[in-house]
Parts: sequence; C-alpha cells; structure tokens
Amino acid sequence: MCNKCIEKHDHHSVWFDKCIGVNNYRYYLAFIISTTILSGYIIWLGLHILTEHAHRNKLFEQDLL
Repeated sequence: MCNKCIEKHDHHSVWFDKCIGVNNYRYYLAFIISTTILSGYIIWLGLHILTEHAHRNKLFEQDLL
C-alpha cells in the first residue's frame, strides 16, 4: 500500500500513514492505550460534570408525579 518493505508487515495504519510491523508494534500499542485512557477520562469528566450540574439544580430530588 505504501510501497515500503517492512519485516512481518501486519497492516497499514491510516492514522500514522505507515505500515505497522515488527519494529513499531510498541509505538502503535502505546498510541492505542493512550487513546483508550484519554477517551475514558473524557467520558468520566463528562459524567462528573453532568451529575454535579444535576445535584446543583436538585434534579435528583424532584418528584415526578
């Protein structure tokens, strides 16, 4: 795909525009792990902000009937 030879070529990454192979597995794995951790943090922060807003406005304490 990129016309470069890589030993034990696994696949071509569209994010890096390079082939993922023997010499760069650790960098690709670090990228995937850091992206997963950052996504989890963003989800946690969003939920934390929403629950704080709900508590501040007493949305959990209102009667629905």
